[in-house]
Amino acid sequence: KFVYLTMVFVFIILPVMLFFGAGLLLPKKPAISPDNNDRYINVSGSKIRYQIYTPQKTIKTIRETRPVLILLHGFGNFKEQWKDVIPRLAYHTIIGLDMMGFGGSDTPNIPYTLETQRQYLVAFMDALNIKKAILVGISMGASVTAWTAAKSPGYIHSTILLAPSAYPGSLSKKWPYNWLYRPGSVNDLASIVISSPVCRKLFPDSMGTQAIYVTHTYNAEFTAALREINQPTLLVWSKGDKTTLYKYSSEYRSRIRNLTFIEAPERLGHNMLRRGPEQISKMISNFIYTSS
Repeated sequence: KFVYLTMVFVFIILPVMLFFGAGLLLPKKPAISPDNNDRYINVSGSKIRYQIYTPQKTIKTIRETRPVLILLHGFGNFKEQWKDVIPRLAYHTIIGLDMMGFGGSDTPNIPYTLETQRQYLVAFMDALNIKKAILVGISMGASVTAWTAAKSPGYIHSTILLAPSAYPGSLSKKWPYNWLYRPGSVNDLASIVISSPVCRKLFPDSMGTQAIYVTHTYNAEFTAALREINQPTLLVWSKGDKTTLYKYSSEYRSRIRNLTFIEAPERLGHNMLRRGPEQISKMISNFIYTSS
């Protein structure tokens, strides 16, 4: 009887819980307000929304040697997350984009892993003829930044990581998200459920697919990739961060060779772009100046 009940729970009750959890508990893709400066480009069959923030609105390099500055948002966010920081950055070409599956970019039925985001980012750079970039990312965007620097080093001049989320155990969530947002059997089963046509039909605005797949790659492979990063790297983290735990900053510091670490004020927490745009923009600008 115990075996029978266990099988019923594993094969019927748990999948049903995960099915409705994907629609009711997992985050939903927020509506965005169109911007007159929005641009779209087709990358690997899907559209990416982006914006060039420099006055000329063109991708301009100085003697074709200066890298472009690309900003990557956190999970559930979009390029507007950087709106308070961008006006304080003095640089020749600044681009913000919505990563695939977020904001105004398309949401194809694909696995939204760190590797998938890297592939789309590199294809985006190729489509715009961007030879080299300085990547700046926050939270999930910082994880994509680190992964891209490790796996596509020829594209990346330097990296700036603001409270990256992908080191195993560093992402702090309450139950049941602490089960879902980490590699393991629950995450594996959830990935099957949420990517089903029925689930996507019933919950078209759910970001369950994005959440489950990207956190599936918050694993030992990411940890190993940190040792492959050779570009100049700035790591910024706040002790007040309750989303990605500050204590894991030491893991990045011990693995990335050419790393500069700045402890952000505790009051900035995880949402440092909103709470301290002046401080963060100054850190970014100073690092770009000294590492160029």
